[in-house]
Amino acid sequence: MGIYTAISTGTVSAAGTSFDAAKDVTIALNTPHPTRVVGQPFVGHLGALYVDATVASGSPTKVTVRVGTADDGDSSIIVPDTEATFAVGVSTSSELSATYSIDIPYSDLSKTDTVYVLFKVDAGTINVAAGAVRLTWSD
Repeated sequence: MGIYTAISTGTVSAAGTSFDAAKDVTIALNTPHPTRVVGQPFVGHLGALYVDATVASGSPTKVTVRVGTADDGDSSIIVPDTEATFAVGVSTSSELSATYSIDIPYSDLSKTDTVYVLFKVDAGTINVAAGAVRLTWSD
């Protein structure tokens, strides 16, 4: 049994106070596994979701994420809307981080290994860089 970290692709600019289907990142769960193939069904235990962001405008203090298998955020929700308070950088208030404990077994009914993470904040907007969202899992 191993613990793996799948890293997001894509960027998000100016995610605001409501979910926007055009502002999500993609995570291929099988990517870090030594023998699984990207694009094949995923079976595993989801562990933690880490989100790093930068302030684009305003003063966001909380971020809500939604994780699902559809990039529109409308169906096949794996992790429903879950809020966390940002930890703000020590030397700069524009660097933000949040962590979520998911801790669920997950079997991919969509027959791919892809999940999408959408964001909304309580105020202002945030930017999310490529690779700034990480999802851990174990087999």
